Amino acid sequence: MLTITDLDLAAAMTDRARRKVPAYADFLRHNGIDPGERIDADAFTRLPAMTKTGYITRYPQPTRYWDGQITEAEVWSSTSGSSSGIPTQFGRGALALAQSASMYDRIFTGSFNSQLRTTLLINCFAMGTWIGGTYTMAGVGELNDRGHRISVATPGIDVDVAIATLAELGPFYDHVVLAGYPPLIKDLLDNTPANLLAMDIKLLLAGEAITEKWRDHVLDLLHRHSEPGRICLKYGTADAGLMGYETPTSIAVRRAALDDTALSDQVFGPASPRSRHSCAITPNTATPSATPKAICCSRSTRPCR
Repeated sequence: MLTITDLDLAAAMTDRARRKVPAYADFLRHNGIDPGERIDADAFTRLPAMTKTGYITRYPQPTRYWDGQITEAEVWSSTSGSSSGIPTQFGRGALALAQSASMYDRIFTGSFNSQLRTTLLINCFAMGTWIGGTYTMAGVGELNDRGHRISVATPGIDVDVAIATLAELGPFYDHVVLAGYPPLIKDLLDNTPANLLAMDIKLLLAGEAITEKWRDHVLDLLHRHSEPGRICLKYGTADAGLMGYETPTSIAVRRAALDDTALSDQVFGPASPRSRHSCAITPNTATPSATPKAICCSRSTRPCR
């Protein structure tokens, strides 16, 4: 039986890119690699990493898309300024939206059990060109075609409007998911009346790591201390989108490792920092690999063929 590995998928995507993406072909040539040679799994492991300075800012936008076509970017909805403070635009196409919806489908099914219940998502991520708000709205909005019953409200980072939305709409749904940056969500909960906190509330977080102490504190606010899985932290970037997310199992492992040095060393490594984090990924859309100084991610933005 033929088995296709994550590495095979990443190599296939990269091999297509060297043929169909003008900037990537020149990038390989600039790094001493013949773009006319096929990239297999073995060759993939020796490829140079693409960085912001070495690739993103080096090549004009159209040359970084399939066939050099700028319209491959159907939506321009995310920027990153990093430490430079200069926004960098990242475009997305139909496959990126489908991949986002698949990840949110897993989150809302596995962590929030939303296929069996009516769900109100209050999207408190920043809207506009920041990825958090628009990406979440688009991805979750697709879930009604996948068997969920979800409505999305978009107050953005306005805490008062978010609380008002919870008060007005929350009672009509089986449960509510508050999505946003951890500090903002905590501020929102600290200012929410007790009668509203009595609703069945879950949290979807991103943009900043949380500790288990933080999770416990917020669960106490919700009077759900024994249910750590109702808080899900997702991991993504402006350029790659959503790449990973917590599951009830990954949360349980992380919490168990806090008091079990042997387990911690086995799962995270003996030299891992105390802020270690575990999450699930979808290998056929995001293939991570580690170097001594960084984590590299290969992500498909079109079916490989």
